[in-house]
Amino acid sequence: MDKSHLLEQFETILRTQKLSQLTIKAYLSVARKLLEDVNEIDEKSVLSWARKIADSHKPATVNLYYSATRRFLEETSPHVLLELKDKLKIKGRSSGIPKALSEQELSKLWKAAVKAFDKDHRLVLIVGLGGFAGLRVSELISLKMFNINLREDYILINGKGRKMRIVPIPSKLKPYIFKLASTLKEEDYLLKNRIGEPLSIHGIEYLLKELAKKVHVNNISPHILRHTAATILLKRGVNLKIVQEFLGHASLATTQRYLKVTIDDMKESLKKAGY
Repeated sequence: MDKSHLLEQFETILRTQKLSQLTIKAYLSVARKLLEDVNEIDEKSVLSWARKIADSHKPATVNLYYSATRRFLEETSPHVLLELKDKLKIKGRSSGIPKALSEQELSKLWKAAVKAFDKDHRLVLIVGLGGFAGLRVSELISLKMFNINLREDYILINGKGRKMRIVPIPSKLKPYIFKLASTLKEEDYLLKNRIGEPLSIHGIEYLLKELAKKVHVNNISPHILRHTAATILLKRGVNLKIVQEFLGHASLATTQRYLKVTIDDMKESLKKAGY
């Protein structure tokens, strides 16, 4: 078995499909680990490896491993995938309610980011684009100045699965983007590190957590900012279908999970009022 050839073959196929760079990277990482851990790509070896993964990782991680493994086998060893049939099952995803910040917590983050704007403009962009515009972290890191249309007042986003969508520029963020526009070229990334390279996901997470520490906001992540944007919009009565388009969800069912958050908040408020 030529493992390097299989990995190269898999990578070539992935790069011809409509997948994000993050998905390609994750799938290749799983395929590489599979090839390192097993001697042969056959039903017994793959199934034994998959069970070890399931026993030592959280469901969300197992889902990623299984999904990537099935794709790898489909493209490079379809006969093995056929032998496995339904043995390589994807674990049921958690139906838990997405976490979200309160409006007060988001406001504290925003005020702290604005206060630090002259020292580090990236904080305003991270909080504003995540917490108000609901961008995914992968969408944040790929944003360039030409994605911002100040005249028409919108952001062109290269979303999940390379699907493009348009989101209006949040009103609170607009004056700060105007300030940045005069200092950036069309091809410049909005978020860069200290040496001018595009900011990484870990870089965004670090900056956000450091900001949150200063204002005593706990359990923060770029994904939670996105949840917060969706939840606030629904609380304020924005149509569910509009929120779906706003977030770039392929399915309305995904967006409906946020609606559950607002219903639970309503129940809690009514309960406190003696309803």
